[in-house]
Amino acid sequence: MSDCILLTHQFIKDGEDWKYEVFDFCINHFRKNNPNAYIILTGHGNIPNQNTLDAADWFYWDVNIVDGEIDVGHPKLVTKGLEHARNRKFNYIFKSRLDSVNLIENICDYCGDTLRKNHKLLLNTHYSPDRYTLMDLLNYGGVKDLIDLYKQPWGVSWFHDGTGSVARNYLQYIVGKQPEFPFNKEAWEYDVNLYNVFLSPEQIKWIDLRKNFAYLKDKETRDNLNNNNFNQCKHLCWRH
Repeated sequence: MSDCILLTHQFIKDGEDWKYEVFDFCINHFRKNNPNAYIILTGHGNIPNQNTLDAADWFYWDVNIVDGEIDVGHPKLVTKGLEHARNRKFNYIFKSRLDSVNLIENICDYCGDTLRKNHKLLLNTHYSPDRYTLMDLLNYGGVKDLIDLYKQPWGVSWFHDGTGSVARNYLQYIVGKQPEFPFNKEAWEYDVNLYNVFLSPEQIKWIDLRKNFAYLKDKETRDNLNNNNFNQCKHLCWRH
């Protein structure tokens, strides 16, 4: 088993009952489409359904809501999963949200082939050309490199969520430099594209069930998701 998937960035508070079904659908969708992958699950709050936990090869779930993790990229819970992958001797990992799916079989093979074809280290879906921010919710790359992306301390002055910290860590630990101030647009464009290949949510067939969870009640939509019929599910695609 060489493929590793980390599903994280999620929590369940009282009253968020819709998440139980969504999390269960998403992790089992990953399991069906990646039968040879080692799946890691990390999160916090109320405990998911047992069927959800059983679909993971290993999970860490803090039964308390960790308020400091929410809306800033969940760096501690992401790192918890990445460190487990490192301890299990995995070299590469695909990391995404527990409330989303990718309508692609063997997602690690797809991402690995994309890196090799483009001679890059990391796969991402978005960055800002106008400030130091780099998407923190879907990544593929070497386990060591992703650990560097989520390294503490966390938080930057120019943007409140996790994308600013990921951008700073990318520059510091992957590129080997500090962010320039005032913001240097030309240098950032060069640096961010130096080691990253960027695929759009459409290219990686990334479905957002955080905002679209009600569609799981529709049998036709659920069948299309289960059968990876992306053309019938484009309206559910993640939007930056």
